[in-house]
Amino acid sequence: MTRRASAPAPTCLSILPSSCRFASIVVLASVLTACGGGGGGSDGGGGGGCSSNPLPGATVTVSGQVAFERVPFSTNVSAGLDYAAITTEPAREVIIEVVSATNQAVLASTVTDANGHYSATVASNTDAFVRAKAQTRHAAPGWDVRVLNNANGNALFVLDSSTFCTDATTIARNLTADSGWPDFGGNTYSGTRASAPFAILDSIHRAVQFLRANGAGDLDLPALSVFWSPENRLSENWNPATGAILSGTQYAGVAIDGFPAGIYVLGQEGVDTDEFDQHVVVHEFQHFLEDAISRTDSPAGPHSINERLDMRLAFSEGYANAFSAMVLDDPIYRDSFGTRQGEVFAVDFERNLYSPAGWFNEGSVQSLVWDLYDTSSDGQDDVSVGFAPMLAALTDELRTGTAFVSLYSFVAALEQDPGAPLDGIDTLVESQQVFGTGAFGAGETNFADVTEANPVYTDLTLGGGAQRV
Repeated sequence: MTRRASAPAPTCLSILPSSCRFASIVVLASVLTACGGGGGGSDGGGGGGCSSNPLPGATVTVSGQVAFERVPFSTNVSAGLDYAAITTEPAREVIIEVVSATNQAVLASTVTDANGHYSATVASNTDAFVRAKAQTRHAAPGWDVRVLNNANGNALFVLDSSTFCTDATTIARNLTADSGWPDFGGNTYSGTRASAPFAILDSIHRAVQFLRANGAGDLDLPALSVFWSPENRLSENWNPATGAILSGTQYAGVAIDGFPAGIYVLGQEGVDTDEFDQHVVVHEFQHFLEDAISRTDSPAGPHSINERLDMRLAFSEGYANAFSAMVLDDPIYRDSFGTRQGEVFAVDFERNLYSPAGWFNEGSVQSLVWDLYDTSSDGQDDVSVGFAPMLAALTDELRTGTAFVSLYSFVAALEQDPGAPLDGIDTLVESQQVFGTGAFGAGETNFADVTEANPVYTDLTLGGGAQRV
């Protein structure tokens, strides 16, 4: 479901008599520096430079916590982001490097834990800084996800601490990527939006952890690149190097016009930003999963709820919507846009009435898939199969089956599970006005007055002459 300009010069706040909290978001050769509350972040440290009284020990321990600011949605479901309620979240399982300030050599590398904490051992008496990469990686079976700036040569986003000397037995360096929103009111970002890449990364990390906790512990995913820039905007053209993103936030399964495959995320302030829209990000991650562990037959293209869609498109989009709700444990899908990102497109997946409902409606698909997953009972929903059988269907029957990937083939695969509650599934399916059976939808009677869609599949005879389908 898919629905700027450079930051101003930062203001340096003097926190201690001779200390400024320096942090920067670094994009390979380009460094966007911010001080204190000005926009980039903070590390709680002072200036660098090794003293003339070196530490006698050979090594020291550098440790700390890496975090980012997340802008949540308003508690009013009819409103967009709420900048008065910004929270600080741990940057989980991101790559940390301690880097020499002299020659940029990596002195040590580690990964933050589930609370954003890290610890590394490096040589003493060395000028260094801590670098947090917008990248999460885990050895096989695992994942490798990184957030890149498509408007700056696909450079990796990182957050750097100030320079310090490793002249103490233990050294603490905490880094926080801030949102760049002004502390004292205002309607636009006033600093570097340092937290955006880490917020995107964390939404995907949450999706990965959901998979691993629900039947995919041995799942080995291919590397994924996510592209974000404050320049990224909806455009009639496709030129990510300038931020022009055709059709908005999306997953491109193959390289397009020389631009790499991956997820492209909108970032144009005051128009449409998606870095804090977790449902949108996780939705696109599911499209990546279709390519990585299953199969998609979707022709892609425009779509919206209550449209009569190609059944392959309806399933792909509706399932991705429902998957985002499963991961986030939130059936209300929200996508912010507009001034201050204060407007919202919202859909409650507990809603079960769509017009016209059917196998061709992504609204019917998302509601049905969510109801098959959740444990709450509402209306016809008195059954829950959980996520593991859905994952098995995606990785087995839908990946290798003869029929197109659609709601029909998905339900047919679910019902092959020996413990499947067949009556409950059938009741839910029929509540969405879907009456065809099996992977090919045999016997379907609901065509929403589109006579050309009847039947769903047509048998052809080789050598039997032309036949309209």
